[in-house]
Amino acid sequence: MKTLPVWLLVVGLVQGCGGSSPATQPQPPGAVAGDGQGTTPVDDPPADDLGIPHDAGAPHDLAKEPPPDLAKPAPPTKKVLDFVWQGEVEYYMCGPSAARMALSTRLKSLPTQQELGSYMGTTSNGTDYVGLVRGALDHYLNISSYTETDLTTDPPSQAQQNALKKDLVASIDAGYGLVANVVSV
Repeated sequence: MKTLPVWLLVVGLVQGCGGSSPATQPQPPGAVAGDGQGTTPVDDPPADDLGIPHDAGAPHDLAKEPPPDLAKPAPPTKKVLDFVWQGEVEYYMCGPSAARMALSTRLKSLPTQQELGSYMGTTSNGTDYVGLVRGALDHYLNISSYTETDLTTDPPSQAQQNALKKDLVASIDAGYGLVANVVSV
């Protein structure tokens, strides 16, 4: 059985998804990460302002692990971005059509495929390379965060696959659509 090489060019947003590390997350009033102060054991549990005892449990070392209520939530197992689908208005408008759908995840007022094609230099021969799609996405979103990932090794290494997955998930998690160009020969 012959394996056909597959090249995958992906234009995806590569930027942090925000959030904070455990060390920079908000802490409960009076807590200081890892200071160990104020933890003298007492026989009776502390009481609130009304004199009602409550047991706060063992002090939590925030430098090692945030308490459960401050822990970062588990990432979603599935996320679907809302987008506006539109097929190619001409057989060679794959790049502009894909770019328009990716832009629709962030913009309400969308450029036409013809405007995108003009910006990308698309002709009846298509769009020359995926970098032109990246440039259009950055331009219309007024950012400079999209990058190209080129997996031309067949098969891609595990490290390449892991890096691609991480970037794709980060892009989608941040709410940015992406464009993939898969070439199989």
